[in-house]
Amino acid sequence: MVDSKAQAGELKKASAVGMFLVSALIILGAAIMAFRHYANDQLNEVAQDLQGITRLKKSLLNTHIDERHGDAIVFASRRSVIEMLDPEFSPAMRQIARSRIDQDIAALGKAYGYDRVLVLDRSLKVLAPDAAQSEPALAPIVLRSEEHTSE
Repeated sequence: MVDSKAQAGELKKASAVGMFLVSALIILGAAIMAFRHYANDQLNEVAQDLQGITRLKKSLLNTHIDERHGDAIVFASRRSVIEMLDPEFSPAMRQIARSRIDQDIAALGKAYGYDRVLVLDRSLKVLAPDAAQSEPALAPIVLRSEEHTSE
């Protein structure tokens, strides 16, 4: 009888351990499923946030480019620029216009905080400021890009 009671006690212990393990596995499985669902929700939320930031930055960049394009159109319509580029003006008149452009470029750079202002001809040769002092590494690349040449 002691032996059967011992076996019954062992069986109860094994049963309790088995129930504990099954319960632990169920809880662990539920936690893993909940974590996966939460992780996917988090990833989707982060992806949406990044897409929103990308749209905002693209919009800001387009606005900045449009403003600079407008600035360039206004600057190109200055009398001094037209005189400097027009081959019908005498070299002396073009030189006077050139000195006024250099002053305008300096004033424009100070007023708007531009790092550099360049005047280019149609072949993308730097005309002002002094071509020898300028290093327009990006200007020809930007101006030749499909986006800008298609406009």
